[in-house]
Amino acid sequence: MVSRGADYCRGVNEFMDVSDEVAQALSSGAPVVALESTIISHGLPHPENIRVAQQVHEAVRASGATPATIAIIDGRITVGLSDEQVETLKRWELELEYADSIPNHAMIERVRGLVEAGESVVLISDMYLPREFVTRLLEKASPVLAGLPLYLSSEHLVQK
Repeated sequence: MVSRGADYCRGVNEFMDVSDEVAQALSSGAPVVALESTIISHGLPHPENIRVAQQVHEAVRASGATPATIAIIDGRITVGLSDEQVETLKRWELELEYADSIPNHAMIERVRGLVEAGESVVLISDMYLPREFVTRLLEKASPVLAGLPLYLSSEHLVQK
């Protein structure tokens, strides 16, 4: 943010919400560090994303500044997320991933054929999503997939 102070925060209320903590820091001229919300929503696997976001906030506070994670919440620019808003972002990301997943029926049939032929099949995912969620996606696509062994690179903190 280029401008500082309470007047600036009041002037943008039509378009954004600024947390009380960030507004107070801006109005007093204290340093504020803007942080992206992508680390929460799709930058790291869960629960690592929340842990790292908390560590970043702690590091910013330890340096004498106020952290101001920025996200779009309910169509509004939100500066300085609450813990509840962080949890909301995480939940929305999972809901969107689930709703937008589209089974590849040709691939499912190919895997089904391999399983029926007695072949060993292991599913491998480099998604950053938690195992329980990937299992739900597989169940949505086909019960055959949900019962197969699953390797998640995110459980080893490795991803594309």
